[in-house]
Amino acid sequence: MVAAGETFGRGRRPAFAPSVPAMDRILGFLAFVLLAQGAGGLVHYFWDWFDVWTVVHRIGFLDGYEVFTCVVLLVLGLAVGSLAERFE
Repeated sequence: MVAAGETFGRGRRPAFAPSVPAMDRILGFLAFVLLAQGAGGLVHYFWDWFDVWTVVHRIGFLDGYEVFTCVVLLVLGLAVGSLAERFE
């Protein structure tokens, strides 16, 4: 198994081992999307705003579970965001 940041030969890194700053950016973007979808879904549910870019209310099998799903998205966004802080 190759650890991220491990070099081979003349300082070259294999293509499948991402660098740590790239992982930080990817996890930060994922955390932002999760937080935005969770918060936007709650705002859409309670005040009927943000119906253009939120996706929770568009998924049919989540009918009746919108609030629970949005809270789960918020918690996941916070967890992924805290994980992204470890890679800085």
